[in-house]
Amino acid sequence: MSSFSEALNSALDATQNSDRSLICAAVIEIVFKTETVRLWSGTGGLITPDGERWVGWSNGDPDNPQSFIDVPDISDPRDGNSPLYEFTLGYIDEESYQRLKSDADEANDAVLNVGNVYLEGNSTRALTPPGNKERLRIVGGASFSEKRTLMEDGSHKLQYSVSVKAKNVNGGRSRVSFSTFTDTTHKFRSSTLFGVQNDDYAQFIARYAGGITLTI
Repeated sequence: MSSFSEALNSALDATQNSDRSLICAAVIEIVFKTETVRLWSGTGGLITPDGERWVGWSNGDPDNPQSFIDVPDISDPRDGNSPLYEFTLGYIDEESYQRLKSDADEANDAVLNVGNVYLEGNSTRALTPPGNKERLRIVGGASFSEKRTLMEDGSHKLQYSVSVKAKNVNGGRSRVSFSTFTDTTHKFRSSTLFGVQNDDYAQFIARYAGGITLTI
C-alpha cells in the first residue's frame, strides 16, 4: 500500500462520518532543469507531509473566485492515444519566471506530475503526500506572458505566467484497441516494451478472460 493510501486511511480512521471535513485538492509539480514549481488548487501556501511547499493558484475571493490555472482531464493512456495537454501556470514569482525564460531548454523534456492531496477544510497542511499521480513530459519548451494590472493607487502590478504542453509518459504503451486485450496486441506490447519476440504466453490471454486457469 502506498504512503498516500496509508495517510488517507489514517485520516479517515481518525474522524467520524458526522465530523469529517476532508477535501481533495489538485496539485501540479513541474521539475524543470534548475527549478521545481509546485502548485495546488487552494489559496496561499500548502505544506505536504514531506515538507514541500505548494503555492495556491486560487485567489481566495468568495465573491469573485478566480483560478489561475486549469487542470485538464487526463485520459487513460492505455487506450493507445497520446493527447497533448496544455497547462498555463499563472502566476509564478518573477525570479522563477526570468530563470525559466532565460534558458530555452529549461522546460523542454521536463517532467510534469499531476495528482491530489487530502486536507481538512480551511487547513493549509495536507494530511497526505501527493497521490493518484499522472506523469507527463513537456514537449516543445514553454511560452511566456506578462500581465500588467493598474492598481487603485496608480501603480502597476506585473504578473507572470508560463504555458507548457505535455504528453503522458505512458501514452500508447499498451496499444490496446477498443479497450480489449488480445494475443496479437500482447505480442506487440511484449516486443515493443521488452524486446520479447513472438511471446508464447499471449495465447493464454483469451483463456484467462474466459475463466480458464492454467496449471504449470
